[in-house]
Amino acid sequence: MKKLTLNQWTNIAEIVGMMAVFVSLVFVGLEIRQNTDQAKAEGLETGTDFIKVFYNMADTTESADFILKGLADFNSLTRSEKIVFDGTIVNVTIEFEVVEELYSQGNIAEDRYYNYEEMMARILMCPGVITWYEMTENTFPEEVKERFSLIKQRHADKENLLEYFKYERGGK
Repeated sequence: MKKLTLNQWTNIAEIVGMMAVFVSLVFVGLEIRQNTDQAKAEGLETGTDFIKVFYNMADTTESADFILKGLADFNSLTRSEKIVFDGTIVNVTIEFEVVEELYSQGNIAEDRYYNYEEMMARILMCPGVITWYEMTENTFPEEVKERFSLIKQRHADKENLLEYFKYERGGK
């Protein structure tokens, strides 16, 4: 058997090194794909959480009556009801902020996000929520206030949640 020269050993090492780099790139590509798929799945789950919170505002007829009362006129609520209503709207708002963040990262599809945004706009445009927001807006960061304003502008042609819940064409 013939002994290999140093040059031949160097060539073999380069080939093995290139193969190792190729294998590691394939592995990294697979990991990135898996992470992207996982992030999109988390985005879908978060969107689902937002919808659940949205509809759980009124999970019984009693709570539906309460929410409708608050959406129509925040000031008509008792002090205790205002606390519960505030918590409910804040909870929906927080879930929406998570949806927004995942959308900005590209983990929620644009059409799906648009639907979530529309749902949030319908809430924000209710008279009772407008009053609630005016009373609590100092607790929101400026960027949240700006986003709420933009969301309401983008969906100004939609009926508010009270009108939507009448379940009539055109909200009449």
